[in-house]
Amino acid sequence: MNAGDAVAELVRRSCPAASGVTVSGVDRVFGGNARRAWSATAAWTEDGVARAEELILLVRDGGATHVRTDPAAEYDVLSRLPASVRAPRTWGHDPAGELLGGPAVLLSRLGGTADAVGLLRGPAERGRAVTLDLARATAELHAVDPVAVGLAPAVAPVQEQLALWRSNFEAARQEPHPVLVSLLGWLERTLPEPERAVVVHGDLRVGNVLYDDGGVIAMLDWEMAHLGDPVEDLAWIYRSLWSPERHVPLDEFVRAYEAAAGAAVDPAMTVKASSAAAISFMSSISPKPTAFCRAAGCSRSSLLFQLSTVPGRRRNRPVRSKTIGRP
Repeated sequence: MNAGDAVAELVRRSCPAASGVTVSGVDRVFGGNARRAWSATAAWTEDGVARAEELILLVRDGGATHVRTDPAAEYDVLSRLPASVRAPRTWGHDPAGELLGGPAVLLSRLGGTADAVGLLRGPAERGRAVTLDLARATAELHAVDPVAVGLAPAVAPVQEQLALWRSNFEAARQEPHPVLVSLLGWLERTLPEPERAVVVHGDLRVGNVLYDDGGVIAMLDWEMAHLGDPVEDLAWIYRSLWSPERHVPLDEFVRAYEAAAGAAVDPAMTVKASSAAAISFMSSISPKPTAFCRAAGCSRSSLLFQLSTVPGRRRNRPVRSKTIGRP
Protein backbone atom coordinates (compact mmCIF):
# COMPACT_ATOMS: atom_id res chain seq x y z
CA MET A 1 0.00 0.00 0.00
CA ASN A 2 1.28 3.46 -0.82
CA ALA A 3 0.97 6.59 1.33
CA GLY A 4 -2.04 7.94 -0.56
CA ASP A 5 -3.97 4.71 -0.11
CA ALA A 6 -3.07 4.70 3.59
CA VAL A 7 -4.40 8.25 4.03
CA ALA A 8 -7.67 7.28 2.31
CA GLU A 9 -8.05 4.20 4.49
CA LEU A 10 -7.44 6.13 7.70
CA VAL A 11 -9.98 8.77 6.68
CA ARG A 12 -12.57 6.05 6.03
CA ARG A 13 -11.85 4.51 9.44
CA SER A 14 -12.14 7.87 11.17
CA CYS A 15 -15.28 8.92 9.28
CA PRO A 16 -17.45 5.85 8.62
CA ALA A 17 -20.03 8.01 6.84
CA ALA A 18 -17.46 9.30 4.34
CA SER A 19 -17.97 8.36 0.71
CA GLY A 20 -15.98 8.98 -2.43
CA VAL A 21 -12.71 9.49 -0.56
CA THR A 22 -9.96 10.76 -2.85
CA VAL A 23 -6.39 11.72 -2.00
CA SER A 24 -4.23 14.09 -4.06
CA GLY A 25 -1.00 16.02 -3.78
CA VAL A 26 0.83 13.26 -1.91
CA ASP A 27 4.35 14.50 -1.21
CA ARG A 28 7.17 13.15 0.93
CA VAL A 29 8.17 15.68 3.62
CA PHE A 30 10.49 15.76 6.59
CA GLY A 31 8.94 14.01 9.58
CA GLY A 32 11.70 14.19 12.16
CA ASN A 33 14.53 11.85 13.05
CA ALA A 34 12.42 8.75 13.66
CA ARG A 35 9.43 9.04 11.34
CA ARG A 36 8.65 9.12 7.65
CA ALA A 37 6.06 11.68 6.61
CA TRP A 38 3.82 12.55 3.69
CA SER A 39 1.58 15.55 3.16
CA ALA A 40 -1.65 15.11 1.22
CA THR A 41 -5.08 16.56 0.54
CA ALA A 42 -8.08 14.32 1.20
CA ALA A 43 -11.55 15.03 -0.14
CA TRP A 44 -14.80 13.20 0.53
CA THR A 45 -18.52 13.59 0.98
CA GLU A 46 -20.08 13.14 4.39
CA ASP A 47 -23.81 13.42 5.04
CA GLY A 48 -24.21 15.14 1.69
CA VAL A 49 -21.56 17.76 2.46
CA ALA A 50 -18.32 17.96 0.47
CA ARG A 51 -15.21 18.15 2.63
CA ALA A 52 -11.51 18.63 2.01
CA GLU A 53 -8.70 18.51 4.53
CA GLU A 54 -4.96 19.14 4.40
CA LEU A 55 -3.35 16.21 6.21
CA ILE A 56 0.03 14.82 7.20
CA LEU A 57 0.77 11.13 7.66
CA LEU A 58 3.53 10.22 10.12
CA VAL A 59 4.91 6.67 10.14
CA ARG A 60 7.47 5.43 12.62
CA ASP A 61 10.49 3.79 11.04
CA GLY A 62 10.69 0.04 11.42
CA GLY A 63 14.15 0.22 12.97
CA ALA A 64 14.66 1.22 16.57
CA THR A 65 15.81 4.69 17.52
CA HIS A 66 17.46 5.77 20.74
CA VAL A 67 14.03 6.83 22.03
CA ARG A 68 11.17 4.37 21.62
CA THR A 69 7.75 5.89 22.13
CA ASP A 70 4.21 4.58 21.85
CA PRO A 71 2.36 6.15 18.89
CA ALA A 72 -0.95 4.91 20.27
CA ALA A 73 -0.35 6.84 23.48
CA GLU A 74 0.65 9.93 21.52
CA TYR A 75 -2.54 9.68 19.47
CA ASP A 76 -4.59 9.19 22.63
CA VAL A 77 -3.18 12.34 24.22
CA LEU A 78 -3.69 14.44 21.09
CA SER A 79 -7.23 13.21 20.58
CA ARG A 80 -8.16 14.19 24.15
CA LEU A 81 -6.70 17.68 24.21
CA PRO A 82 -9.31 20.45 24.06
CA ALA A 83 -9.43 23.06 21.32
CA SER A 84 -7.76 25.55 23.65
CA VAL A 85 -4.46 23.70 23.18
CA ARG A 86 -2.52 24.53 20.04
CA ALA A 87 -2.02 21.08 18.61
CA PRO A 88 -2.85 19.33 15.33
CA ARG A 89 -6.22 17.62 15.08
CA THR A 90 -6.14 13.84 14.92
CA TRP A 91 -7.75 12.10 11.96
CA GLY A 92 -6.81 8.48 12.46
CA HIS A 93 -4.08 6.08 13.44
CA ASP A 94 -2.75 2.63 12.66
CA PRO A 95 -1.05 1.50 15.88
CA ALA A 96 -0.21 -1.98 14.57
CA GLY A 97 1.50 -0.70 11.43
CA GLU A 98 -0.73 -2.73 9.12
CA LEU A 99 -0.80 -0.15 6.32
CA LEU A 100 2.78 0.99 5.83
CA GLY A 101 4.88 -1.32 7.99
CA GLY A 102 5.10 0.95 11.01
CA PRO A 103 2.75 2.59 13.51
CA ALA A 104 1.17 5.60 11.86
CA VAL A 105 -0.85 8.65 12.84
CA LEU A 106 -2.82 10.96 10.55
CA LEU A 107 -2.99 14.60 11.62
CA SER A 108 -4.22 17.89 10.24
CA ARG A 109 -1.56 19.79 8.31
CA LEU A 110 -1.22 23.38 9.41
CA GLY A 111 0.49 26.42 8.00
CA GLY A 112 3.62 28.11 9.22
CA THR A 113 7.15 26.82 9.63
CA ALA A 114 9.09 24.90 12.28
CA ASP A 115 12.48 26.34 11.24
CA ALA A 116 14.41 26.64 14.51
CA VAL A 117 17.49 28.31 13.03
CA GLY A 118 15.35 30.82 11.17
CA LEU A 119 13.65 31.81 14.40
CA LEU A 120 16.70 31.89 16.65
CA ARG A 121 18.89 33.79 14.19
CA GLY A 122 16.16 35.72 12.42
CA PRO A 123 14.63 39.14 13.01
CA ALA A 124 14.40 40.10 16.66
CA GLU A 125 10.84 41.38 16.36
CA ARG A 126 9.55 38.06 15.04
CA GLY A 127 11.65 36.05 17.49
CA ARG A 128 10.31 38.04 20.41
CA ALA A 129 6.69 37.73 19.31
CA VAL A 130 6.89 33.97 18.77
CA THR A 131 8.79 33.31 22.01
CA LEU A 132 6.34 35.26 24.17
CA ASP A 133 3.45 33.54 22.42
CA LEU A 134 5.12 30.19 23.14
CA ALA A 135 4.90 31.10 26.84
CA ARG A 136 1.16 31.62 26.42
CA ALA A 137 0.73 28.41 24.41
CA THR A 138 2.57 26.47 27.12
CA ALA A 139 0.29 27.94 29.78
CA GLU A 140 -2.75 26.90 27.73
CA LEU A 141 -1.47 23.32 27.66
CA HIS A 142 -0.75 23.25 31.39
CA ALA A 143 -4.24 24.57 32.14
CA VAL A 144 -5.77 21.30 30.95
CA ASP A 145 -7.10 19.13 33.77
CA PRO A 146 -5.74 15.63 32.99
CA VAL A 147 -8.53 13.86 34.84
CA ALA A 148 -11.24 15.97 33.20
CA VAL A 149 -10.11 14.88 29.73
CA GLY A 150 -9.88 11.24 30.77
CA LEU A 151 -6.14 10.83 31.27
CA ALA A 152 -4.80 8.65 34.05
CA PRO A 153 -3.86 10.63 37.16
CA ALA A 154 -0.19 10.63 38.09
CA VAL A 155 0.75 9.20 41.47
CA ALA A 156 4.41 10.27 41.51
CA PRO A 157 5.15 11.81 38.10
CA VAL A 158 8.62 13.18 38.85
CA GLN A 159 9.78 9.97 40.51
CA GLU A 160 8.42 7.91 37.63
CA GLN A 161 10.26 9.92 34.99
CA LEU A 162 13.53 9.90 36.93
CA ALA A 163 13.33 6.15 37.53
CA LEU A 164 12.60 5.58 33.85
CA TRP A 165 15.61 7.54 32.62
CA ARG A 166 17.92 5.92 35.19
CA SER A 167 16.81 2.45 34.08
CA ASN A 168 17.38 3.39 30.43
CA PHE A 169 20.86 4.63 31.27
CA GLU A 170 21.83 1.60 33.33
CA ALA A 171 20.52 -0.84 30.73
CA ALA A 172 22.65 0.64 27.96
CA ARG A 173 25.71 2.02 29.77
CA GLN A 174 29.00 0.65 28.47
CA GLU A 175 31.28 3.10 30.29
CA PRO A 176 31.23 4.37 33.90
CA HIS A 177 30.02 7.93 33.13
CA PRO A 178 30.58 9.06 36.74
CA VAL A 179 29.31 12.61 36.07
CA LEU A 180 25.95 11.34 34.90
CA VAL A 181 25.76 8.92 37.81
CA SER A 182 26.49 11.80 40.18
CA LEU A 183 23.89 14.00 38.51
CA LEU A 184 21.24 11.29 38.72
CA GLY A 185 22.06 10.83 42.39
CA TRP A 186 21.71 14.57 42.99
CA LEU A 187 18.33 14.56 41.26
CA GLU A 188 17.13 11.68 43.43
CA ARG A 189 18.34 13.31 46.64
CA THR A 190 16.72 16.66 45.85
CA LEU A 191 13.49 15.33 44.40
CA PRO A 192 10.90 18.13 44.63
CA GLU A 193 7.21 17.74 45.19
CA PRO A 194 5.42 19.40 42.25
CA GLU A 195 2.61 21.74 43.21
CA ARG A 196 0.47 20.23 40.48
CA ALA A 197 0.71 17.49 37.86
CA VAL A 198 -0.16 18.65 34.37
CA VAL A 199 0.10 17.38 30.82
CA VAL A 200 3.75 18.02 29.98
CA HIS A 201 4.70 18.06 26.30
CA GLY A 202 8.07 16.51 27.11
CA ASP A 203 10.01 17.92 24.14
CA LEU A 204 8.71 21.46 23.91
CA ARG A 205 11.24 23.71 22.23
CA VAL A 206 11.99 25.79 19.19
CA GLY A 207 11.93 23.32 16.31
CA ASN A 208 8.91 21.49 17.66
CA VAL A 209 6.47 24.34 17.12
CA LEU A 210 4.85 25.70 13.98
CA TYR A 211 4.90 29.48 13.86
CA ASP A 212 4.47 32.50 11.61
CA ASP A 213 5.12 36.19 12.16
CA GLY A 214 2.07 36.39 14.41
CA GLY A 215 3.11 33.69 16.86
CA VAL A 216 2.77 29.99 17.58
CA ILE A 217 0.33 28.03 15.43
CA ALA A 218 0.76 24.59 16.96
CA MET A 219 3.04 22.46 19.12
CA LEU A 220 4.35 19.36 17.32
CA ASP A 221 5.90 15.98 18.15
CA TRP A 222 3.94 14.84 21.19
CA GLU A 223 5.77 11.51 21.41
CA MET A 224 7.16 12.20 24.89
CA ALA A 225 4.04 13.73 26.49
CA HIS A 226 3.50 12.67 30.08
CA LEU A 227 2.11 13.91 33.37
CA GLY A 228 4.60 15.95 35.35
CA ASP A 229 5.71 19.26 36.79
CA PRO A 230 4.88 22.19 34.47
CA VAL A 231 8.31 23.68 35.12
CA GLU A 232 9.78 20.77 33.16
CA ASP A 233 8.53 22.21 29.86
CA LEU A 234 9.76 25.70 30.74
CA ALA A 235 13.23 24.43 31.57
CA TRP A 236 13.45 22.39 28.37
CA ILE A 237 12.47 25.36 26.20
CA TYR A 238 15.46 27.27 27.59
CA ARG A 239 18.03 24.51 27.31
CA SER A 240 21.17 26.22 26.01
CA LEU A 241 21.29 24.29 22.72
CA TRP A 242 18.07 25.92 21.46
CA SER A 243 17.33 28.64 24.00
CA PRO A 244 15.43 31.66 22.64
CA GLU A 245 17.02 33.91 25.26
CA ARG A 246 18.48 36.11 22.53
CA HIS A 247 14.96 37.35 21.93
CA VAL A 248 13.35 37.02 25.38
CA PRO A 249 15.22 36.63 28.69
CA LEU A 250 14.13 33.64 30.75
CA ASP A 251 12.64 35.71 33.57
CA GLU A 252 10.49 37.66 31.09
CA PHE A 253 9.35 34.42 29.49
CA VAL A 254 8.30 33.13 32.91
CA ARG A 255 6.41 36.34 33.66
CA ALA A 256 4.49 35.92 30.40
CA TYR A 257 3.77 32.30 31.29
CA GLU A 258 2.58 33.27 34.78
CA ALA A 259 0.30 35.98 33.40
CA ALA A 260 -1.32 33.52 31.00
CA ALA A 261 -1.47 30.64 33.47
CA GLY A 262 -2.66 32.61 36.46
CA ALA A 263 -0.15 30.64 38.54
CA ALA A 264 3.29 31.54 39.81
CA VAL A 265 6.51 29.67 39.08
CA ASP A 266 8.41 29.10 42.30
CA PRO A 267 9.61 31.78 42.96
CA ALA A 268 11.07 33.26 39.78
CA MET A 269 12.60 31.32 36.96
CA THR A 270 16.13 32.72 37.16
CA VAL A 271 18.14 29.55 37.68
CA LYS A 272 20.63 28.69 35.00
CA ALA A 273 22.10 25.23 34.61
CA SER A 274 25.58 25.72 33.17
CA SER A 275 26.26 22.14 32.08
CA ALA A 276 25.63 18.58 33.08
CA ALA A 277 29.37 17.97 33.14
CA ALA A 278 29.99 20.56 35.86
CA ILE A 279 26.62 20.05 37.59
CA SER A 280 26.89 23.68 38.60
CA PHE A 281 24.14 26.23 38.83
CA MET A 282 24.42 30.00 38.56
CA SER A 283 21.66 31.96 40.23
CA SER A 284 20.95 34.54 42.86
CA ILE A 285 17.92 32.61 44.14
CA SER A 286 18.26 28.89 43.29
CA PRO A 287 14.73 27.59 44.04
CA LYS A 288 14.74 23.81 44.30
CA PRO A 289 11.94 22.90 41.83
CA THR A 290 13.41 25.09 39.11
CA ALA A 291 16.98 23.96 39.70
CA PHE A 292 15.81 20.37 39.68
CA CYS A 293 14.03 20.71 36.33
CA ARG A 294 16.95 22.49 34.69
CA ALA A 295 19.31 19.76 35.95
CA ALA A 296 16.87 17.06 34.87
CA GLY A 297 16.81 18.59 31.40
CA CYS A 298 20.60 18.55 31.21
CA SER A 299 20.60 14.99 32.49
CA ARG A 300 18.04 13.80 29.96
CA SER A 301 19.77 15.42 26.99
CA SER A 302 23.14 14.03 28.10
CA LEU A 303 21.67 10.57 28.52
CA LEU A 304 20.08 10.73 25.08
CA PHE A 305 23.42 11.70 23.56
CA GLN A 306 25.28 8.93 25.36
CA LEU A 307 22.68 6.30 24.52
CA SER A 308 22.48 7.33 20.88
CA THR A 309 26.22 6.75 20.47
CA VAL A 310 26.22 3.21 21.91
CA PRO A 311 27.28 0.84 19.10
CA GLY A 312 24.25 -0.98 17.71
CA ARG A 313 21.89 1.13 19.79
CA ARG A 314 19.70 2.21 16.89
CA ARG A 315 19.25 -1.38 15.82
CA ASN A 316 18.69 -3.23 19.05
CA ARG A 317 17.98 -1.35 22.25
CA PRO A 318 15.75 1.71 22.00
CA VAL A 319 15.16 3.84 25.06
CA ARG A 320 11.67 3.64 26.46
CA SER A 321 9.76 6.86 27.01
CA LYS A 322 6.72 6.51 29.21
CA THR A 323 3.78 8.53 27.98
CA ILE A 324 0.28 9.02 29.28
CA GLY A 325 -2.28 6.29 29.26
CA ARG A 326 -5.94 5.90 29.99
CA PRO A 327 -7.12 5.52 33.60
